[in-house]
Amino acid sequence: MSTKSERLHYIQKFILPSICPSLEENNIFNKAFTTSQVHSFLENSLHHTCIRTVRRDLEDLVISNHIFKCSIKNKSKYYTPLKPNKNSVVGNLPIQRTLVASNINLPITNNTTLQKQIFPVALTDSEVESRFIEKHGYLSLLPNQRTKEKVSIIKSALKQQSRMLFEYDKHADGEVSIKEINPIGVINDCGNYLVVGTKVGQGIEAERRYKISKMRNISVLSGVKFFPKISQQQATGILHSGREDYIISTSTDNKVHLLVTKDAADIFSAGLIDGATDWKFKWIDKKEKTAELTFSCAISINFIKGLLSFGSAIQIVGPSCLQKALAIQTQVEPHLRKNAIHSLSSFSC
Repeated sequence: MSTKSERLHYIQKFILPSICPSLEENNIFNKAFTTSQVHSFLENSLHHTCIRTVRRDLEDLVISNHIFKCSIKNKSKYYTPLKPNKNSVVGNLPIQRTLVASNINLPITNNTTLQKQIFPVALTDSEVESRFIEKHGYLSLLPNQRTKEKVSIIKSALKQQSRMLFEYDKHADGEVSIKEINPIGVINDCGNYLVVGTKVGQGIEAERRYKISKMRNISVLSGVKFFPKISQQQATGILHSGREDYIISTSTDNKVHLLVTKDAADIFSAGLIDGATDWKFKWIDKKEKTAELTFSCAISINFIKGLLSFGSAIQIVGPSCLQKALAIQTQVEPHLRKNAIHSLSSFSC
């Protein structure tokens, strides 16, 4: 039996998902955890207590503004607010030395706001800045002068809400392709500067990410406005979402079987993967920090990269398509991986 202060700290820091409050309400609700889920994670982490106590703990954290509560149709869920600070920087560098002053903290939107999308014909300077996102990392990589010049052009396109035209280097064979996009914003992913945009005539579901380092001869098509239009709210949701992904198997019936050790065991004992079902975590040896984990979910490139980030702390028992995809990511040349991964879609997991 843990003390209340230990439980509150564990719930806030290690169990509840961190979610950006600027996302749409339904999106927040889908990602947040119920009282039963929190209780289950506490039990697996040896913080044994009854579900009624967990419910009181969660309400205490809400009252103290440490966590947020969202409710739809009399069902409540909880999450930790991800609060990017305005003018936040990578590695605590002074703001004048970074690429952008990023991340304006927006409130949770209500249903009335969701129904009325505002499509701007131009952006203010502060709205343009909100389209530039800094992701924190261990290294503080600074943009060089060439990158800053490219970013200046991208800012101009965003402010005018005009399309951009540029040449893009293909890493596979060195060929150059011509791209025309509706820019949505820029993400500095720990020094990897990415332009997020949509192809002409395609909706936000077809957003793509382009490395600024591979872009050349960028121009703003000042007389050509976005089509289709993108609201500030839609842009915020896209920029705060995950990386561009490639699905290997869309079936949510894929039974993933992992053996986890060390830090991976600690992390998976306290939380589950978003979208996973039939989650079963079992300690094999608590003292040696080894455990067995099974669950069902769709399998994608980001999912595999997430597993790879744990290194030797994760061993994949199954399914076979996941083992093959992992081998492709570690053994195949970068410019051949995409086609090799797509070839897996013809195989059943």
